[in-house]
Amino acid sequence: MQILQHTNLSWLSGLLRPLGLLTLLGILFLLSLTKKNVGS
Repeated sequence: MQILQHTNLSWLSGLLRPLGLLTLLGILFLLSLTKKNVGS
């Protein structure tokens, strides 16, 4: 059981890392869009 939980955790972390990067990029993209809209 412990080995299974460990693999699940590593799999989750491996899945969450790219998701976190994508969300950060999305937030930066949205911020840049809003800044452009506010500037204009």
